[in-house]
Amino acid sequence: EWPCKGGVDAETVTQAERRIPQFLTHRNRAVTKLDFKILTENNPVNPVAKAEVLEGFLPGAKISAARDDVPGVVSVFVLQPRQPALRQTPKPTKGLLKDVFEYLIQRVLIGTELYILSPEYVPIAVGVNVEVLDPETEQETTQAVQTALVNYLWPLAPGGARGDGWAMCISVNANELQTQVARVPGVRSVKALSLFQKRGKRWRRLKRNELVSLQKYQLPELLGVSVGTGDGAPAFPSGIEATSDSGRQVPAPVIPEVC
Repeated sequence: EWPCKGGVDAETVTQAERRIPQFLTHRNRAVTKLDFKILTENNPVNPVAKAEVLEGFLPGAKISAARDDVPGVVSVFVLQPRQPALRQTPKPTKGLLKDVFEYLIQRVLIGTELYILSPEYVPIAVGVNVEVLDPETEQETTQAVQTALVNYLWPLAPGGARGDGWAMCISVNANELQTQVARVPGVRSVKALSLFQKRGKRWRRLKRNELVSLQKYQLPELLGVSVGTGDGAPAFPSGIEATSDSGRQVPAPVIPEVC
């Protein structure tokens, strides 16, 4: 006996009422940019939490070889569902990319060159020093600050300024993050906030008012948050290098389902 897989729960009446007008719009054909987004996010094969469409973006063997404004090319960037958590960025698997491609390729117009891609992630970290209202609840407040930063930089809901996920190409601004920290209950004021960006194998503390600039195919990947109550420059988050992608593969045992 083999377990069944691939099933989904039946949709509710509210979900059906939302889906029917969308179906009447695209008629199960991917023609416009909105059609590609709706069909991808509502595909019944493999769940997609978010899809962003770039018209005319042609990927290459290397990112430097990518081209823009190529007629007939449509690139769809997809993200799988996942709850907000530090160092748990929702990166699509090869299986998800393949399933979405096979589903969409049957619904595109003749002559369309379709690509299903994963965003390129830019590693960043945040260090912040705050003044708390109540020293007795300092630990709870610092944890709430970390959660607020993780949620705000999350590529899915409730991330971003609109709550629908941090969008590709949107730069990360330290002043914007400082505003989010100041809104956390229990924070009296924000003393200082620093952004760190990884370039190559090294982390660099960004200068004041320096942005983490992102390309149209990039998303920020928050790898660490340091929250303190002292003065001076915020500390660099600990434990990042052990969990970041250093290019070194670590062997892990594979336990078969049947021995």
